[in-house]
Amino acid sequence: FFPEDDIMSVFHTWLLCTLFGAYLFSFTSAKHVDAEDVTYQPLCLTNEECPQDQTCVRMSCVNPCPSICGGNSTCQVKDHVTSCSCKSGYSGNPFTGCEYRPESWPPFPEATKRYQVGDIKVNWYEAIVYCNGKGGRLATVSSRLENDLAKTVYLKAGHRYNIWAFGTNFWSQGQWTWLSSGLPFTFTAWSSGQPDNWGDASCGEHCLELRSFGWNDRNCRLPLYPLCEFYD
Repeated sequence: FFPEDDIMSVFHTWLLCTLFGAYLFSFTSAKHVDAEDVTYQPLCLTNEECPQDQTCVRMSCVNPCPSICGGNSTCQVKDHVTSCSCKSGYSGNPFTGCEYRPESWPPFPEATKRYQVGDIKVNWYEAIVYCNGKGGRLATVSSRLENDLAKTVYLKAGHRYNIWAFGTNFWSQGQWTWLSSGLPFTFTAWSSGQPDNWGDASCGEHCLELRSFGWNDRNCRLPLYPLCEFYD
């Protein structure tokens, strides 16, 4: 029989050799790993290397929506560009968060729309405030029937043109929308050659003017008569 001290000495020697051998094996094995196998390869360097509904962030293709838009908003990515809009019934800045808008438009079911021309000339931004102050809003014209109704009203008021409506392409060139809803035009009645964005290149013509002979794009800062809409 071996003394107890000798047995423990042999055991310690065996344990150290085993651990050291494992270390040498792992070290020498790692030395033979091809460098290409451990080099980090970025998934993208530019947006163009990602699908159109993703963007390149920190060399990876990701969906940017969760970190871009605020609460109560919807997010879309087209050609790597993110756009946010408030959900129906909400208003505000979609990038920081939209708030619930208790008032609805029309204000009650089966309401009938009517138009009324303002009695002063204001720019397009002031026209929005003017109509809101009257309990209505700047006019939207979504059908031929509504266009004919609006035309009847402002012609009766003695105006053939210089009438503001709620349409704009200020935030998206070539895409005209109703600012009240953020929805694109589904009906138009443009004059021949319009819209043409004529005039001052620094400001352009980004707001909708109604004329008896057809719609026109107009410089938003010019004073025209606001056409307000109400529901009865």
